[in-house]
Amino acid sequence: NLTQRSIQPAIMDRLALFNYMIGNYDWSIAGQHNIRIIRSQADSLKLGIAFPYDFDWSGLVDAAYAIPAENAGVKSVRERVFLGMCRNRDTYQKDLELFLSKKEEFYRVINKFPFIDQKDKRDMTGYLDGFFDEITRKDFIDTLLRTCKKF
Repeated sequence: NLTQRSIQPAIMDRLALFNYMIGNYDWSIAGQHNIRIIRSQADSLKLGIAFPYDFDWSGLVDAAYAIPAENAGVKSVRERVFLGMCRNRDTYQKDLELFLSKKEEFYRVINKFPFIDQKDKRDMTGYLDGFFDEITRKDFIDTLLRTCKKF
């Protein structure tokens, strides 16, 4: 009976945008696919916290074996798909500003990681450039509102 409504809203929204940023549509709250969920007994609403993992099918990783599922509606894992639930403009705007404020940190993690070669680091940061360019467009929130999931 899990849906995105079962997760703390701020956590759910950031998880959905993070997965959009890295080009990962290979996750599901309902199926608990590539997601771990914990709930606190102290939380009176019993809303969970979701943790994403397993990003090998994401556009950011771009694994050679990653082929989109036929029902995904994309031709490449490098295409981004927003799977988050519908929110209002202010909520999306606040979350997008948070991601923009963390941009350099995302790049720093990639560039300081010793086990990725320079070519792949450039590819990954270039892929993130596409996300950051996209979210600064005036009509980007309209895109989210058109593609978001109604639960």
